[in-house]
Amino acid sequence: MRPHRNRILTLRQKKKLSVCPQCSKEIKNLRRHIKQVHERVRKKCPECGVEVLDLTRHTRTVHREKQTNMGKENREDQTSSIQQF
Repeated sequence: MRPHRNRILTLRQKKKLSVCPQCSKEIKNLRRHIKQVHERVRKKCPECGVEVLDLTRHTRTVHREKQTNMGKENREDQTSSIQQF
């Protein structure tokens, strides 16, 4: 049992994991974990109205595709107007 315990402690030190005092899980970012899991801080997305835990991640993953498509449409409009001349 001792070698196993030493290996686990070494892994914790390498990864710099913290143990949550409320649920005993090993967490990289303890402050964020407590807010998101135990305090349930949710923010409302101004674009779609969905309540999410991480607004930055939501915007990047959900609305990025929308922004990318808008950029493509603008480029296509510019290309088609150039080809008309």
